[in-house]
Amino acid sequence: MKGSTLLSAVALTTVLVVVAGAQKPVPSIGMNEVDVRTAVIPKHALSVQKIYPQNIFFPAGSADPYIYLGANWGYLIPTGTGAGGVSLTYFNPNDFATNEYADDIILAGGSTFLPLAHPNSTACLSEVTVGIYLGAASVGDVTLRIRIYGWDGSVATTSQYPDPLNVTGDANLIWDSGTTPLNYGPLQPGIYLLTVPVPNVPVSKALYISTILGGMPTTGGLIIAHGPGNVYLMPSRGDFRRKNPAGRFGFITAPQGSFLINLRGKYNFVGQIDMSALSVQAQPKDPALQWFDGDNDGVAEALRRNLVDVEVVNDSGAQPFTSRFTTYLDESGRFTLPVSGEIASIKVRRWDNGLAVAFSRPADGWSTDVCNPTTASATMTFGDVNGDGIIDDADLLAVLFGFGSSE
Repeated sequence: MKGSTLLSAVALTTVLVVVAGAQKPVPSIGMNEVDVRTAVIPKHALSVQKIYPQNIFFPAGSADPYIYLGANWGYLIPTGTGAGGVSLTYFNPNDFATNEYADDIILAGGSTFLPLAHPNSTACLSEVTVGIYLGAASVGDVTLRIRIYGWDGSVATTSQYPDPLNVTGDANLIWDSGTTPLNYGPLQPGIYLLTVPVPNVPVSKALYISTILGGMPTTGGLIIAHGPGNVYLMPSRGDFRRKNPAGRFGFITAPQGSFLINLRGKYNFVGQIDMSALSVQAQPKDPALQWFDGDNDGVAEALRRNLVDVEVVNDSGAQPFTSRFTTYLDESGRFTLPVSGEIASIKVRRWDNGLAVAFSRPADGWSTDVCNPTTASATMTFGDVNGDGIIDDADLLAVLFGFGSSE
């Protein structure tokens, strides 16, 4: 694919309102708060485009599920004269092209606690998307260079991949998009999701993803986002850093949230849920657009179509036990999870209608290669309430016992 793919086909036809957010200085020597700004975009002028570097081919339908999602990046104005519009916050220090800014991300998988031995190959990364806002036309071509730094959770400079706060240069650089920045061409005012292909790079549990961005107007910059975070819905630490002349990533300015960064890739299990039997209103949508009415049905999507509860059964001991958490599907009904060998089954249940599907451990066990995961598919069927693949008395009993209750 070349050029841009329109995700919300609404032309940007009016002037976007920008409000400078003056901040109080932080009472620390040598540190000031970041000058974040707010843009208010009228509903009829909202345009969101996912765009790819020029002259780079993307095979259709090749995208992996999300492994990290900075979905909460726009505030839908509910009432008043601006009702239906979107308010967002962005960061522009006026020196993007000459400075490298990094945001830290903690992925799922591996041990809950850091540090971890590295490389631990927690996930396999295939795509990075960075969200930017342009309140005016770009200053020439918009360019982007992405660099990915690994971290094993240690602050000791003697570890293999210490915290980039404590090392200089590129000691723990995992991947670089190239010394020649990717070119997205001249862009008009709007919201853009700049997508960078990554050639299935194994990455660590903790990452720093840095950006070097060119062509930005003064009324535009990196969009500030938060949550829901990795596939266990654990958010990032809510801060970002600038690489100083000595080559360290430091807190030159006080942080304000996280950048809008979405990662696609895979853990060692990828599930595909066929939901074609469900109505259009129940189909999952791209969760990166969760706050917007992407299909113009009058309902802001949020994550109601994408959130699912997950139950995993661990049978490693004498008494099997079940663990539960929440994750999200992508717009094609795909999801990916880090699954240990002790997990016998995975059940996925939708939040909005209670339907479920189940996946069982293969005879030869789950894959141990994150770039070549175990894959499985299941069909979500009306009436199969317990997700065992058949419609029987057990489903009827579940409905009867739940009669009259609500979410």
